[in-house]
Amino acid sequence: MKIRYLQFKPLTDDPLHCASKNPQDFGYYFKFLNNGEIKLIKYLLEDNGFLETSHNNWTILWSVGPIKNEIYNSLSPYQKVTN
Repeated sequence: MKIRYLQFKPLTDDPLHCASKNPQDFGYYFKFLNNGEIKLIKYLLEDNGFLETSHNNWTILWSVGPIKNEIYNSLSPYQKVTN
């Protein structure tokens, strides 16, 4: 099994620096909760093949506030939460 690591790149002022117009779907998704969109995190995830989703098929959930117990109780084994 190959272990994948996130690759960090410098953050530029150009919002299109990392995202291609037609990114390949590797099955990795992220979602921001509680209006917690952070450009650095968004660009880092997109640079590493993650796509933003509004559904519950996310791999990483990023929150800037408290997370309800229901979310923790309904996590799938592949889902990770950060706040």
